[in-house]
Amino acid sequence: MIGSYESPAAEARPRRSPTRRAPALAAVATAALLLLSGCAGPFDPGPDMDCCEPQSQVPASIVGLWSRGWDPDEDWYLAISGDGSYELAYKNAVIERGVVTADASTIVFTSESGETRQRHWSTGELTLYGITTYYLDLDGDRWTLS
Repeated sequence: MIGSYESPAAEARPRRSPTRRAPALAAVATAALLLLSGCAGPFDPGPDMDCCEPQSQVPASIVGLWSRGWDPDEDWYLAISGDGSYELAYKNAVIERGVVTADASTIVFTSESGETRQRHWSTGELTLYGITTYYLDLDGDRWTLS
């Protein structure tokens, strides 16, 4: 037959049956479905969170573990995560958790109980005797990066 030449190598190659392709096609279809639904991966958000609920984004300059006070009796810590969660601790005991949002100059803390506090914020650094300390200023309260 003209135009239907197959090389000897092609004849030696085993033909794939449609049933061998079915698992691969099922995996691709499942992955595409997950991606289109916006919930790719095995992430289990738990009962209190919608799978596709956007997380708060905060500027990278305020992400970290901040401490306040030079006096041991004033042992406060503020942990801000990149996903927008925060924890406030006093003497290593967490007293508040919640979500933080921030723009260029305003930061808003919303606790799990629903209480909201808004502050003006700025960051900076201070170098003294060759040691640089980074700080977060919240309406005059200065927190240093731990």
